[in-house]
Amino acid sequence: MSDVKNKRCGECGSKELELREQKAKPFAFKDYPAVILNESLELLECRACGNLVVNQKQIKELDKALDRTIKNDVVSFIVELLQREKLSIKELGRFTGLTREYLSKLKAGKTLPKFQTYNLLKLLYISRSTFKQANPSYDGFRKTSA
Repeated sequence: MSDVKNKRCGECGSKELELREQKAKPFAFKDYPAVILNESLELLECRACGNLVVNQKQIKELDKALDRTIKNDVVSFIVELLQREKLSIKELGRFTGLTREYLSKLKAGKTLPKFQTYNLLKLLYISRSTFKQANPSYDGFRKTSA
């Protein structure tokens, strides 16, 4: 980090800056309100207000790390769902309304999903009962009249 002593926080003006680990911290990213970074990355942070003091190169590094975090999560979600539920990609597509081709790209880590797709896959991954209820032929939510 070049000459930290001459840098100031753009938010509060403080010179109390230090390198801090950002792993496990949330960051807004594209259409995601918060992504919890799952890899190590040290960035200059203001001790007074917590604001990051970064240059363009570091912003690109952070963006790439957040992109990898999301893609790694989605790969894990899909692989686990396919194994746990004993499904093919095509069958998972019927549950989610996503095409086999799109799910294959997600599983290979080649594309970044929209936030809604990420959340859908995460919910299906977290809960077997949610997965069962997401089945298009599931009718257990309707009340029967006597």
